[in-house]
Amino acid sequence: MTVNPFRTSPAYEAHIAAGAAFHVNSDWRRVDYFADNQTPEFEALRPVGYDGPAWSTAVVAEHHAVRTTAGLFDFSTFGKIEVAGPGASSLLEWVCSNRVSRGPGRITYTQMLNESGGVIGDFTVSQLGPEHFVAITNTGALAHDLEWISAQARNPSSPIDGPVAITDVTNGWACFGLWGPLARDILQPMVDTSLATADFPYMQFRDASIGGVAVRLARVTFVGELGWEIYVPTGYGRWLWQELSEAVSAAGGRRGAFMCVDSLRAEKGYLYLGDDLTADRTPFESGLAKFVDMKKDFIGRSALEGATEPAELLQCITVQEPNLVLRGGERVTGAGIDTQLTSGGISYTLGGAIGFAYLPADLPSGSRLSIEVDGRSLEATVATQPLYDPTGAHFRG
Repeated sequence: MTVNPFRTSPAYEAHIAAGAAFHVNSDWRRVDYFADNQTPEFEALRPVGYDGPAWSTAVVAEHHAVRTTAGLFDFSTFGKIEVAGPGASSLLEWVCSNRVSRGPGRITYTQMLNESGGVIGDFTVSQLGPEHFVAITNTGALAHDLEWISAQARNPSSPIDGPVAITDVTNGWACFGLWGPLARDILQPMVDTSLATADFPYMQFRDASIGGVAVRLARVTFVGELGWEIYVPTGYGRWLWQELSEAVSAAGGRRGAFMCVDSLRAEKGYLYLGDDLTADRTPFESGLAKFVDMKKDFIGRSALEGATEPAELLQCITVQEPNLVLRGGERVTGAGIDTQLTSGGISYTLGGAIGFAYLPADLPSGSRLSIEVDGRSLEATVATQPLYDPTGAHFRG
C-alpha cells in the first residue's frame, strides 16, 4: 500500500482528540480549526459560495477568543534557519533589506529582495549572539529561503566577513503562539522571567524556563494582539502543548488554528508572501518602506534608489457583506482601475469582507470601487489600514 508521507507537530495527537480539521502545506498537516470549538450561534455567518462547505462556526469562536481573552496556536511548522559563524551578520545584512544586527535579544522583521528590488522573502530574524541568528519563515517558504541564503553565502562576490554555517533547525523546535488580552496573565505564572513590557518589550526574545524546561519566548504577533511565540525542543512539545492548553482553557480562552489566523491577519493588514508580496513589487509599493534600511547595502538596494514614491500602493478594500470571504483574484474595477485582489479575508470583529489590491497611490481612502464575486458586482470601499487597532496599542501594551 502506498501512503503519502506527511509531517506532524508533536501536538498532533492532541489536535486529533480536539477534533482538528487539517490541510497540508509543504508536507505538514496543519490545523484549519478545532471542532470542539464549534458554536451553533455563529451558523448565520457561514460564507456563501466556495468557502461555505469547508467552513466551521469554530473559526468565529476561535477568532473572538483571540480578540477578547486568548488563543493558543501550533506554529511548529514554521521554518527555522540558523545562521552562525564569523560571517553571519554580514551575510544577513546583505540578503535582508532591514538591519538585523541589533544586538542579542532583538527581533527584526525584514524582507529579502531580488536585484530588481522585488520581494522574495518575508520573515523575522532573532539575534541570539554576536554572530548567531535564527530566521523564522513561512512553512511554504523554507526551502526557497534556505537555498537563497545559502547561495549568497557561496557567492564569491557577496560581501561576507568570514565563514558561515547555515542550518535548517525546523525539526528541532516546536513553536506555540499564545495571543490575546489575557496572554500575559496566562503565561506569567508559568515562566521564570518577567513578561512586563518594561522588562520584555515588543520585538524582543528571552530565554526562559517552564517547569524546568528551557524555552525561548519571542514577543511577536501575526494576529495583532499581545502575546508570545514559545519555542521548546521538539521532544517537550507534546507536554508543553498540554500545559498551555489547560492554562488557556482555565482562563476562558481557546485553541485556535489557521483559518482563524487568516481572518485575524486580514483585519490587521498583515500580508502574505507570494500573494500580496511578490517578486515584481518592491517593499515601497507593498507599504513596507519602514522596514527597509537604505543606509546600508543589500541585494536590490540600487533598484530602490529614487523609487520611494511609487505610482501604485497595496491598499485595503472592504465589502459590507457578513457572509462573504474574499480570497484573492477577484476583479476590481472603477475610477479608471482594472485589476484584481492579491489576497483577502473576512473580519469577524468589524464585520464584512476584506481584500488587498495594488491601486493608484493617489486614490483617496473612501473611494468606491466594484468587485466581481461569483458573477455579482459588489460595491467596495478603499479603506485606511489597519482596520483593527490602528495604533498597535494592543500588541505593544
